[in-house]
Amino acid sequence: MPHVQSGVQSGVQSDVQSGVQSDVQSGVQSDVQSGVQTDVLPDVQTDVQPGVQPDRQPDKRVDAPQDVQPIVVRDLTQMFDSPAGRVKLFENVSFTIPPGALIMLRGKSGTGKTTLLNILSGLSSPTSGEVRYGEVHLFKLDDKQRTLFRRRNMGIVFQAHPLVPTMTAYENIVLTLKLARVPAREWEARVKAVLAMVEMERRAHHLPTELSGGEEQRIALARALVHHPAYMFADEPTAELDHTRSIRLMERLRRFQETHGSTIIMTTHDPELLTFADQVYELGQASLRTTVPS
Repeated sequence: MPHVQSGVQSGVQSDVQSGVQSDVQSGVQSDVQSGVQTDVLPDVQTDVQPGVQPDRQPDKRVDAPQDVQPIVVRDLTQMFDSPAGRVKLFENVSFTIPPGALIMLRGKSGTGKTTLLNILSGLSSPTSGEVRYGEVHLFKLDDKQRTLFRRRNMGIVFQAHPLVPTMTAYENIVLTLKLARVPAREWEARVKAVLAMVEMERRAHHLPTELSGGEEQRIALARALVHHPAYMFADEPTAELDHTRSIRLMERLRRFQETHGSTIIMTTHDPELLTFADQVYELGQASLRTTVPS
């Protein structure tokens, strides 16, 4: 198995930040910006209060909400070009995530945690290999189908919290419900529930510029959970929170997962959070090792 040498870590990190970032940003633009600009933003800007918009019937296509399915990964390989040459971030990685599991990814900086998270959520494409959600082959879908599948079935939290700057925290959360076509009659109760979960009820009507980094992070998490996604991906969701709040948030996230049956996959550098996981996937030396936390 090839070894990712320390001498190219900075090169890998540069590639992850530039190559993957471009894929992720375009994915975010596809899921948020383009979706907002087409048929959602006019409605949200004129009235985001619950109960106004008519209910829409979900499409009977690949983007229709599905039950939680196993995530099957086969022979996944990701390579980057760096000044030191071709680097294998990970090679021929295979695993299956059972429905309703809470998985944590860990590893040193540059080992591919964020890259793997982005591939599993369909925001980045692997060099080779496949990712399946039940019978849905993620990378056999075209870009539009993959975007629609992601909107209906996934919640995603990034380290950079791309909240829409002209919308309040409440409106940012409602936006997810609109994109997922959740019936309008459910909006108010769902938004209140996730705001309470992340302890942000008093900041609901503030703009992102009026929030701290930790508060933005919590609103981003609320936005990712409000439509009760089958799959939730979070990149360091507690990075800007103090220890006490991190533990409290993980306890509530675990209860959310158990209530809704969601599969949750997140990265962390905090060893104390690993006890919340069903399994821990550790990346390093171009490979992946699975452990069960004690």
